[in-house]
Amino acid sequence: MSRGPLQPTREQILETLERIERSKGFRRSLRMTRFLRFVVESALDGRLDDLREIVIGMEVFDRGDTFDPAEDNIVRVDAARLRSKLADYYANAGARERVRITVPKGGYVPEFALSTARDASSAGPLCERGFRHLRRRNVAEIAKATSVFEAAALEDPDCAAAFEGLASCRLALAEMGLGPAASLLGKAAEEARRALKLDAVSAQAMLTLATVELLQFQAEAAEERIRRILRIAPESAPARTLLGRLQGMRRNEAEALEEHERAVGLDPNDERARLALGWELCMQGELEEALQQAHAASYFEPGLHEPHVLAAAAYCAQDECEQARAELEQARLRAPEDPWSVALSVYAAPADSEQAAGDLARLLARAERDQASRVCVAVARLGVGEDASVDLETALVACDPQLERLRLPLFGEWRARKLPWQ
Repeated sequence: MSRGPLQPTREQILETLERIERSKGFRRSLRMTRFLRFVVESALDGRLDDLREIVIGMEVFDRGDTFDPAEDNIVRVDAARLRSKLADYYANAGARERVRITVPKGGYVPEFALSTARDASSAGPLCERGFRHLRRRNVAEIAKATSVFEAAALEDPDCAAAFEGLASCRLALAEMGLGPAASLLGKAAEEARRALKLDAVSAQAMLTLATVELLQFQAEAAEERIRRILRIAPESAPARTLLGRLQGMRRNEAEALEEHERAVGLDPNDERARLALGWELCMQGELEEALQQAHAASYFEPGLHEPHVLAAAAYCAQDECEQARAELEQARLRAPEDPWSVALSVYAAPADSEQAAGDLARLLARAERDQASRVCVAVARLGVGEDASVDLETALVACDPQLERLRLPLFGEWRARKLPWQ
């Protein structure tokens, strides 16, 4: 067993092991769980002779006394899978774990180390609460999350998770069109870089930086960073999702679907991977399949408004406005201020609707204050039969991040316009 300068206790290691076993990537694979527990417990108990390929083959894989590693490579193959799954865990669900468990290449003896990022006990619970708020992704919950992360950063200025959370809050607002994109993206990048100074292997911060670069139209830099993450954690569903978005922005539609489907395959219960696949399907005109992904995302995370927005967009594209209105009613209950919910409500409204006219006026006023994207205003204008060309030209000149959705069928001939990522 190898330990670094900062040595976790046996209790800390076993508690971390249990969390890894309960994670999505491991709980569906009993063999991986058994493999990991065997090597960890053998190392902790000092049974280093058991950490040989022949012993692992017999004890973990039930190969029996006749097992010959020269003819059967199951241990080596699954060790590679185990390393990948561990890297993926620490890139996603375990990003804020203090104890790091690794199995270096060339052997089966695990290493244990404490993260150099010092997440103080008082700041850690605050960050967990902040990420719970952020998961709901509406204005009120993002505001709560921001306050909690700011409190955590004040409590412990060396808490990497606090700055990861703040960066994620700014990014969420920018992606949803709920503030001035340039300013929000700049702050997100600044806070993500601060998190990386505190924890150089923070996958959350690296993904945030890659997303910021993508939304700032630095496609090559974003792709380089995404592929760097995937070299570390090839089974990272969020990184695959982001690569899928990049391919879609470049109009590489087959490659985009391939990456999104890989992300869902890696983590079928991840509502964000489902939503990203659904939006790509919707933009490619595969509307029934998009609806399936919207319903799946809603099933996995019932409190989100975004699956209902996606479903409404798919219904609007099929001129099924009554179904769209039903979905938007649910979306606006969960996130009344979401610009896309408001814009699609105008699009799907009955002719001469006073509610739609009022919503459009309020959306225009919000766009003037940088609280809604001109792309959303364009959707609303198209719904009431108005000319949307000025709004879309303004968005193109300003390189509005919401142009990612210009490929939706709702935009008609505008769908063919060259995007800033191409």
